Amino acid sequence: MPLVWMIFGSFQETVGLQRIPPTLISKDMNFDNYKELFQYPAWRWLRNSITVSICSVLLTIPINVMAGYAFAKKKFKGKEILFTMFLFTMVIPGQITLIPSFQLMRFFGLYNSLMAMWLPSGVSVFMLFFFRQFLSTIPDDYMDIATIDGCGEILKFTKIIIPLSAPAIVTMALIGFVGQWGNFLWQFIIVSREKLYTLPVGTVQLLMHKTMTDAAVMHYGISFAAATFAFLPILLVFALGQKYYLKGLFAGGVKG
Repeated sequence: MPLVWMIFGSFQETVGLQRIPPTLISKDMNFDNYKELFQYPAWRWLRNSITVSICSVLLTIPINVMAGYAFAKKKFKGKEILFTMFLFTMVIPGQITLIPSFQLMRFFGLYNSLMAMWLPSGVSVFMLFFFRQFLSTIPDDYMDIATIDGCGEILKFTKIIIPLSAPAIVTMALIGFVGQWGNFLWQFIIVSREKLYTLPVGTVQLLMHKTMTDAAVMHYGISFAAATFAFLPILLVFALGQKYYLKGLFAGGVKG
């Protein structure tokens, strides 16, 4: 219901949204809120959000699939201790690492760049844990047969691991895309130039600007329009990958 109210409310004026009782559909519905929204570089912000989210997924998925494969199928000294240490970092709030990550990006000269938004997301302990659990369900016999046939590690990884873990990869890609899309706090502090804003940062800055110029008015209409504009791409991505998403969530709990 809140989503329905947000979408219908994006076509109403602020005065209409303050009616008691509230109405989803009114006679004065129009596109004025969207016209006002697009007076700002909203399309550039949308492009930045898509770029950052896709780059984050393309970096995060290969790294964590390979790491999950190593922890699930390889034997090396200290594997369990190292994996436990990784898991321990999951209890550390992300806000604690904001300042060190910010200083690191500045050290490498990446402050005020799109790369600084997605580069720190390369390693995800949650994804590492998920892939490790998923790949543990793949029978070791597949690996042994491939070894007998003369397959090296690269062939085993590309011909066996990747195809069998496709549902898990799509699932984590969707989660990673959505997570990076809404990663407002990090994106807010790592860029200060308007042309580099992502959609969440840009819409918040837009609302702050309108509040400063006209503090006496609550801009509910354009707020709803901006939220709807930011929500629709995520809805589309999830709708396209829903089948693989659900399959990946449940496949990890089934032993092969």
